[in-house]
Amino acid sequence: MRLFDTHAHLSDDAFDADRHELISKLPESGIARIVDVACDVRTAHKTIELIDRYPFIYGTVGMHPHDVKYMNNSLMDRIAESLGHEKMLALGEIGLDYHYDLSPREDQKKWFVEQLELAKQLGYPVDGIYYLPNLRMRFVESTLYPFIGGDTVRRTERLPGGLQPSVNRILPYAAPEFS
Repeated sequence: MRLFDTHAHLSDDAFDADRHELISKLPESGIARIVDVACDVRTAHKTIELIDRYPFIYGTVGMHPHDVKYMNNSLMDRIAESLGHEKMLALGEIGLDYHYDLSPREDQKKWFVEQLELAKQLGYPVDGIYYLPNLRMRFVESTLYPFIGGDTVRRTERLPGGLQPSVNRILPYAAPEFS
C-alpha cells in the first residue's frame, strides 16, 4: 500500500538531528507523498528546502493561530511569495485556536480572515484548524490533497466552474464541559 501523508511537520526543529535520515527511509516504508506544513512563515524556508530536495514532498505555508501575534503585512507578502513555488499546494496551517489562546483572539480573527482572502485571491485551498472550546464539540478541519492515478493533482488542474479537487475531513471529538 502506498500512503500519502497530508499533514507532516518534517521541517520542525525536533527533526534537526535526523531529518534527512528519516526522510530517506520513507519511500521504502510505503510513503509515496508527503505534505510538509510550514505553519510559521518565518521558518518556511525549511519547507522550501525539503520540497526542493525531495521529489515526493510538497508543502503548504501560512501562519498558525498560535503565532499570529507576530504577523504583519510583510509576513503576508512572504506567504504570497512562498506560495509561488510550484510545489506549494495550499495556504496553511491557519485558523482559530481559542483553547490555548497563545495569540490574542482579535489577532487570530484578523489574520485568519486576511489569510483566507489571500488564498481566495491566489486560488489556493486552505489547510486550517478551528478549536473553539465554547462549543460542545470541537472540530479540526484540514484539506486533504487527492492522490489519483499515482500522481498528486496539481493546483493548476482545475475542474469546470473553477472548482479545486480536494477531499475534506472534519473530525469532531468530545469537549469537556465549560461553564
